[in-house]
Amino acid sequence: MPALIAGTLDAARLEIVDWLNLQDKAPDKFHILIDFGKVYPQIRFSAFSVSKTWAAQHPVAVHDFIRALLLAQRDIIANPQLLRDNISKYLGVDSARAQKLADAYLALNVWDANGRTLQGRCPIHA
Repeated sequence: MPALIAGTLDAARLEIVDWLNLQDKAPDKFHILIDFGKVYPQIRFSAFSVSKTWAAQHPVAVHDFIRALLLAQRDIIANPQLLRDNISKYLGVDSARAQKLADAYLALNVWDANGRTLQGRCPIHA
C-alpha cells in the first residue's frame, strides 16, 4: 500500500481492510477497477488450503479446523458485534474503525451458518 500512495505502484489487488486503509490515507486517489464480489458473487476468493497428502494424513485436524471455522461463522452471524470486537482486538484498531471494517465484511455476506460456499453448491461438512 505505501507503494500505491507513493506512486511507485499503479495497481494492486487489495483486501477490504487494505482498500479502506488506502481510502483513509489517499481519499479519491484510487478507484476499484473490479469488485470480484460483485462481478463473481457465486465465487468466494478467500480460501484455506492444504495438500491432499497432508489432509489424508491429518483427517482429524482437517475436520476440527472446518468445524471451528463453521462455529465461528455461526457466532458472527448470530452476534455481528463479535466481529467488530475481534477486529478491534486482533487488528489493534479503535472501535469506530473496527465497526467500519465489520460493516464492510458483513455487507458482503461471506459467512454462511451451514458452511455453504458457491451459493450452496459446495457444502462444507462439520
